[in-house]
Amino acid sequence: EPVHGPPPASQLPAVLMLVLLVGASIFDMRERRLPNAYAAVMLVVSVVATVACAGMEVLLANGVTVVVITLALVGFELGYRRVRGSSGMGMGDIKALVPLMVVNPSCALMAFAVGLLALALAGLLLHRRALPFLPFLTLGWLLMGCLGTCSV
Repeated sequence: EPVHGPPPASQLPAVLMLVLLVGASIFDMRERRLPNAYAAVMLVVSVVATVACAGMEVLLANGVTVVVITLALVGFELGYRRVRGSSGMGMGDIKALVPLMVVNPSCALMAFAVGLLALALAGLLLHRRALPFLPFLTLGWLLMGCLGTCSV
């Protein structure tokens, strides 16, 4: 029999991130950017929710992954910009991924991959070279949550 009511505490950070991602997606669709203040709110919420629901040990373990992956993505993006003379992924996309990785690095990276695939498919279908990424990241995060993989 289905269980009704609020999500279990272990899913609270993922649910909060989904709500904030919807807002980030709206910014991205309207302005093609993610304001630093909004990204900071996402990060603070992810840290507080992760500590409250999973503890400081999980936050610290996830933090190592966040630093390594973020440095790799920023390095790749800067190299891409230098070689191509234009941006590939925006820094706002990376800023939005960081709080997701704080909550659950594996789920965040799966959501990132799903979002990239969905973005590529939409670009092909719409014959567009550039589309805002955050709505696709949100879709990936939602799909991972529906599959039950986004709890801390």
